[in-house]
Amino acid sequence: MRRAAGVLIGMVVVLAWGRSAQAGVYSTIENKMFLVDDNFRKFQDASFIPLRRVGTLEADQPWQQLYALMAAGLDVAKLRPPAEKDKDTLTAMGRLDLAVCFLRMREPHKAIEILNIANKQDRGNFLIMSTLGTAHMLVGEYQKASDWLGAANAAWGKPYAKLSPSQQELVKRMQWTAQEFSWYARCEQLQRRLAIARQRELRDKPLTYPKSLEQLDPLFPMPGDDGKPTGKPVRYVAASGKFEAGKIAPDEKAKLPKDAITMLEQLLIWMPDDMRLYWQLGEVFNAEGDANSAKSIFMEFLKKYPIFLDPKAQAMGDDKLIKLYLPKFTDQFPEVGSRLTALLNYTPPAPDVTPPPAAPPKKEETQFGSLNIDWRTLGVGFGIGLCCGVLFVWQHREVRRRRQARSGATFEPHHAAMHAERPKPGGPAPTDTRPDRHG
Repeated sequence: MRRAAGVLIGMVVVLAWGRSAQAGVYSTIENKMFLVDDNFRKFQDASFIPLRRVGTLEADQPWQQLYALMAAGLDVAKLRPPAEKDKDTLTAMGRLDLAVCFLRMREPHKAIEILNIANKQDRGNFLIMSTLGTAHMLVGEYQKASDWLGAANAAWGKPYAKLSPSQQELVKRMQWTAQEFSWYARCEQLQRRLAIARQRELRDKPLTYPKSLEQLDPLFPMPGDDGKPTGKPVRYVAASGKFEAGKIAPDEKAKLPKDAITMLEQLLIWMPDDMRLYWQLGEVFNAEGDANSAKSIFMEFLKKYPIFLDPKAQAMGDDKLIKLYLPKFTDQFPEVGSRLTALLNYTPPAPDVTPPPAAPPKKEETQFGSLNIDWRTLGVGFGIGLCCGVLFVWQHREVRRRRQARSGATFEPHHAAMHAERPKPGGPAPTDTRPDRHG
């Protein structure tokens, strides 16, 4: 049996290898398997929907089917420590991986039994302690969950550089960077806050469907370094004091950490069936202005409502569901129902399609010191000047040619007469016939 379990675990590890992000409840099988993402659709497709389908007829991925096979083929009694004469072939981390399989298959009591054995094998393993805390939350034992999460906080509460050598070895085995370790430490702090709040409210009673939709857990703002609250819990309302699609009052939004969405997603990877956490995720998406994602989340509560009333109820289309059940749903759960109604009636503002005014053509300028030269204007002016110059020269030459032509026709006879009156050498001087200027 143990050999078969080892083979199955090995197959799951091969299937999980190379996935792109860190996983939920701590397991070397799921390590780097699931995503958190500010984009709700990506988170749904990569992590949330596949995890919720484990153990259902919709589980069609190989790792989901192997989880079902492992849970069906493993006898918890045979996972207990053997007699002293026999060697225990299962390590603490091996039992942790098997416990996570039972958690995913919604058998947390079996997971708790295996994790208690693993904790005795390795009492300093804070990954086992944290997973035990999650397992106790899934069965509604919030005081035990808080105790285990508090014990694990002895490691999570330290900076990575101050972890003991054995604790650092665990981090290296999970292939985490110091930043990834710090991220999980923040989420562990939020989960412990959740366990304490549920213990005060529910007194170790499971969180049922009706209880899930009665009120939100006071998770934000995050407590200070001393663990004490830093203010009143966030109210997901707009400046008007009422819930509005895609809006939240600025002073309320200031209570939310910048990574509130991904922190809630991480807790939902650990506990994918926790509807109250899912409600809070919808509120945070709406506070960030993503009303469409918020509407998708709130619609899921309405889709579960007919099954809550009648387990044999059949799935139906959204339009019929809203028409038949939304009024009853809102009467029973007024806070969630009124939010869903506001989101269904919300019409996003149409984008502004008015084209911007045309900008004047930009001049191509080259700047030398404080002198700006417009090369286009300069080029046009130079071309016009060149043409004018060519025309001027051509016109001047034409005028000169015409003048020379006229001059030739007028003065040639005069030159002939002058040559005719010129005396021959040795002849009489010509007679001056001009009148006397003095007489």
